[in-house]
Amino acid sequence: MPETRIKALKKSLSENGYTVGENIDVEYRKAKKGELPNVANDIVKSNINIIVPAGTPATIAAQKATTTTPIVMHCGNPFATEFAKSLNKPKGNVTGLTVLVPRFYTKRLELLQEAVPAAQNIAVFWNPGNKSHKPGFDSPRQTKSDICKDIKIMES
Repeated sequence: MPETRIKALKKSLSENGYTVGENIDVEYRKAKKGELPNVANDIVKSNINIIVPAGTPATIAAQKATTTTPIVMHCGNPFATEFAKSLNKPKGNVTGLTVLVPRFYTKRLELLQEAVPAAQNIAVFWNPGNKSHKPGFDSPRQTKSDICKDIKIMES
């Protein structure tokens, strides 16, 4: 976890009456993608109270490791990854935040049009290997004629 996020977490905990090492413990684990299942299993075995994975692969590993420990994820599209059935009804022990919901793409393009009305050609980069990205890009294709002349969707 980047140092800026650790500082922000500690600050937010402090603002809510928690001090790391006194009335709350926070463990940070780092793993490569292939190591995630083992790390997730180790975390669950350590009897923690909540898991906050960073990204879709870590959330998948955590979800496979436990069905009872709460998982607060921040990932792309929770519907494509099957973490949630709807925004109102997360699935099982997984809840959290998302910014890549397909219906939000049109709104983002509308906001871009308001901010930069002259923009007619827009490029969007995405990772085709991350299944949480792809579903959101059908929406911009469908609305490009209303908002701008051309949207180039590029794989990175």
